[in-house]
Amino acid sequence: MQSIPSRLPYLPGLDGLRALAVLAVLVYHTQPAWLPGGFLGVEVFFVISGYLITAMLLHEWRQHRRIDLARFWLQRARRLLPALITLLTVTLLFTIIVLPGEVAGLSGDTIAALLYVSNWYLIFAQQSYFEAIGRPSLLQHLWSLAVEEQFYVLWPLLLTAALRRWQRQHVMLAVAAGALLSTLWMALLYQPGVDPSRVYYGTDTRAAGLLIGVLLAFVLIPERLLRAVRPAIVQQRDAFGVLALVVLLFWLFWWDAFDPLLYQGGFALVATTTMITIGLLGQPLSWVGRVVLGWSPLRWVGLRSYSIYLWHWPVFMVTRPWVDIPMDGIPLLVLRFGITLALADLSYRFIETPFRNGSMERSWQQLWALRQLPSWSILWPWAAVAGVLCSLALSLGMALAFARPPDVPSYLAVDTVRIEAATPIATAEIRSQPVVTATLSTFVTETDVLVTSPLDVATAIRSEPDPLATGTDVEPTRSITPTVIASPTISVTENVPEYPFASPTLAAPPTPEPFPPTAEPLSPTLAIEPVAEEAPPPPALHVTAVGDSVMLTSAEQMQGTIANLDLDAAVSRQMDPTIDTLRWRRDAGLLGDVVVVQVGNNGPITVEQFDAMMQVLAGVPRVLVVNVKVPLPWEGHNNAILQEGVPRYANAVLVDWYNASVYRPEWFWDDGVHPRPEGAQVYADLIAGQLVGP
Repeated sequence: MQSIPSRLPYLPGLDGLRALAVLAVLVYHTQPAWLPGGFLGVEVFFVISGYLITAMLLHEWRQHRRIDLARFWLQRARRLLPALITLLTVTLLFTIIVLPGEVAGLSGDTIAALLYVSNWYLIFAQQSYFEAIGRPSLLQHLWSLAVEEQFYVLWPLLLTAALRRWQRQHVMLAVAAGALLSTLWMALLYQPGVDPSRVYYGTDTRAAGLLIGVLLAFVLIPERLLRAVRPAIVQQRDAFGVLALVVLLFWLFWWDAFDPLLYQGGFALVATTTMITIGLLGQPLSWVGRVVLGWSPLRWVGLRSYSIYLWHWPVFMVTRPWVDIPMDGIPLLVLRFGITLALADLSYRFIETPFRNGSMERSWQQLWALRQLPSWSILWPWAAVAGVLCSLALSLGMALAFARPPDVPSYLAVDTVRIEAATPIATAEIRSQPVVTATLSTFVTETDVLVTSPLDVATAIRSEPDPLATGTDVEPTRSITPTVIASPTISVTENVPEYPFASPTLAAPPTPEPFPPTAEPLSPTLAIEPVAEEAPPPPALHVTAVGDSVMLTSAEQMQGTIANLDLDAAVSRQMDPTIDTLRWRRDAGLLGDVVVVQVGNNGPITVEQFDAMMQVLAGVPRVLVVNVKVPLPWEGHNNAILQEGVPRYANAVLVDWYNASVYRPEWFWDDGVHPRPEGAQVYADLIAGQLVGP
């Protein structure tokens, strides 16, 4: 009977793959446009973890015909917990000192991270991976570690039970069936056009990558990889392995997080490609695995990949371009990578390695051996360290327990703002609608704030979410006693010029003075040219504006700049509710000569959604599409769709808010998304300048 080695052989190719995977994630989180599928590095990690963990468990089973579960879980805890606790401690301290208003938001994230249920916490707390305003949670990235840790807890139990009852082939069939079911479940739950965070976070929907790695461990037995193989076979494996690696890199450049096909089998395809790459290049005899993927810089990154992943997200989220730090592009990438790699190396050297190789445990055992010695010179340093750690833990716990969420920013004091035009749209067919259409002396509904005079919209009451923005059914309007009523002495029709926008630089043309009387009568021989009467001014444009909270915070400036403005803006409005609002207004005859649309701040949009919106607006002479300035991953994606989509429609014009504002952080509030009054005025002027074509 052939002996089984006590340890698994080292596979340098896996460290190289880890390095490529974590670097892909870092590039994606810096600038998604550079590597649209960089987030798939997490899927590569899942496959590697599934393979290595199962290989370790099967190796122990072949040696002892059993699996020491307690020992396995203790090893995982030593490997993962020290670095995680260090990250949580440093992140909480930084937040308390530098970002005190965000401490309350980390309490639930911290508890979920310690329990390794971050992914389910994010699902039930409805914290989207794809839709957000402001700074995402500094611990949001721990969802993937939660998926892996749940696998580490459950899989050894299932594998032990399966190996005791079934043959190896039957276990493999069950694993393959599980991977297939997980893939089908993801495809079933995924709904195009709907936030896919549920299927992205879920352990049930992301298990396929782990299980595909498990399958590889049954086929590629590490202790047999050192057997002599003919050089020609090794070369063939390397050739096919390089091809698989090229395909894997192609997926990183090809896929993006908003492609429906990704959730309909794409993740499983990436995992399968990773499995093939590991199977061919992860072997010790592979020249590509040893020399190329085993290149020392890649190995250095791969060995620290866990710490790099832990630290990169908080570092990136406190260095948002032109919000937290005045730079972007390559300089920002270098800064972020430098800070992340430095922190990761410190964690690897002084936290991970001492706990993993047992040196920390040996130090404690040596101290315990000296317990009978009365020398305080030995005990006091350890007592001091223990006291500091206990005090720190107590302080952090109290800070989390007593932290209160910050007040709603004043610029988001209302959920919905609607402004009616000074004069009604001539062709409008007035129908039942969820907004008050009466004058200032009438009531205010429960769901909206109707602004019909140039008052500061910040004086409006806080309201419930807009039914059209949330996709709920619209109920008939019902009046209530108003809590805030604008002064009836102010009328929106006062001093409104008959021109598209009322700007200080644009005034109505002066009325010609009458001819002065002449002292003598005109000679009868003098031919008098008839004086042409002044042409009446062109009819005022009716402008309809529909948008999200960026437009809402600019409503006052837009009302003061654009005459005959009919504005409908709601917090957190997504693309589909925007289309519904525009369709309802079209059917009611409430679209103006010019329609202004602001979309894409709150989450990703698709080409199909943009085309659906433009089909609704096909009968509008001029459509102004405002692009987005939002320091979040979908900014470049959404702007690219708008940049490409607008030229395909003759009635569409792109209003480039991004390039007008990206280098002016002083125009924005702290979230880097919502403009301050001076930025809102630029926003309004930019739109006003495009109301009339060249």
